[in-house]
Amino acid sequence: MELLGVKVVNREATLEDIKAGAFKAVIVATGGIAAPLNVPGIGHPMVCGALEVLRGEADVCERTLIVGGGMVGIETALAVADRCKQVTLIEMTDEAMANLTPDEQTIYSERLKKDGALLVTGKRLVGISDKGAIVADRFGREVEIPCDSLVLAIGLRPERGLIDGLAGVKGIEVFEIGDCVAPRRILDAIHEGFRVARWV
Repeated sequence: MELLGVKVVNREATLEDIKAGAFKAVIVATGGIAAPLNVPGIGHPMVCGALEVLRGEADVCERTLIVGGGMVGIETALAVADRCKQVTLIEMTDEAMANLTPDEQTIYSERLKKDGALLVTGKRLVGISDKGAIVADRFGREVEIPCDSLVLAIGLRPERGLIDGLAGVKGIEVFEIGDCVAPRRILDAIHEGFRVARWV
């Protein structure tokens, strides 16, 4: 970017700044934010989000429970396995990693096993206590899983605040790419960014 003379401004892009900048086009790649989960005890200090953990903004303790057996949950488990004595993942469906290819499922399963992480399916989070997570099976039978850290990896939703704000601004062409369109894989964001850059 330095060689091409791209100007980089290290601060949040606000609607006011964009309006004042006399831009003809804006490419919005604001990503996704954690999907909300409303269960008793969700505000407990032991609870944090997977993105916070992966960004290094939240730490985990010896016994970590990760809620969500998709790609984000699996990658979070692998990222913290060397720091925790016990890592457990729970997935509410009967099949974890359902959004991955068979090859990816095999590789991730082998890595989880190697790192000593436990994957439990058919359990959903229904509450949080001072001792850990309260989970239930499909029949409503509850059990408490002791943990010191509880990481939510239940999915993302698009961060569309800036996009919605730009909707009423005249004279600016707005392009949306990446997870702000819909949470997907990085390959989708790369392809969308490439296509938009060629168009603009």
